[in-house]
Amino acid sequence: MEYVTALLQPENLQPLFVVFFAAFVQAITGFGLVILAAPMLMLFFSAKETILITLITAICSNTLQTGLVYKDADVKLVRYLVLGAVAGLPIGLFFYHSFSNTMLKILISVAILAFLVISHWLRLHFQKTKKKSLITGVLSGFFYTTTGMGGIPLILYTTHMNMSPKMMRGTSILYFFFGNIFSCLAFYLSGTDFFYAGQQVLYLLPGLFMGLGLGHIIFPYVPIVIFRRLVFVLLYIACFYSIYAALS
Repeated sequence: MEYVTALLQPENLQPLFVVFFAAFVQAITGFGLVILAAPMLMLFFSAKETILITLITAICSNTLQTGLVYKDADVKLVRYLVLGAVAGLPIGLFFYHSFSNTMLKILISVAILAFLVISHWLRLHFQKTKKKSLITGVLSGFFYTTTGMGGIPLILYTTHMNMSPKMMRGTSILYFFFGNIFSCLAFYLSGTDFFYAGQQVLYLLPGLFMGLGLGHIIFPYVPIVIFRRLVFVLLYIACFYSIYAALS
């Protein structure tokens, strides 16, 4: 009863709706949980706590989905990505512990804006190689522990190579499963306190479960292209607002 009472408080309901919407988007489009949730959650939490909260929430989401999509994943590619990520995690940790919350908030917003611009305007094409996969993993590991968004390099890499949407979705979710776990382990070993973030995630889990469930139910009926464009518009607004709030 105490949990339900606390859950219904405005300070907990608002972040819950953010996670619900982000999980709903991920269930429909295959991406978006952390990238969409991070700039919006920074309206309620500090940048450093937001990174930890989104990482733990993403682990819960990936754990639920990995068993369903494992057979579709490019396991060899995931192996190279994870090896690269392990090398990039310590570099990102240095920036995480060195930067202020304001600087991290700006960095996160700029990283998402760069991702949006590159995705929309540059016609990239990558050939899958061991070297490029390892480099993508290193960049992903760096982004994991600096911004909590290790998916940005991965999405840019996999969406611009000859990979079916089904395999891309399975590969991404499997990689995120391991990437998020290794990131949390790296934070823990560096002495980061997860207590507050863990408490907040408990209030976000209902939103996560409902968003994923509803998204999977209505997936066959949603025009994906239009929905993704709406998501990108919302991301632009959230990023510009975060930068404005950090500088004001």
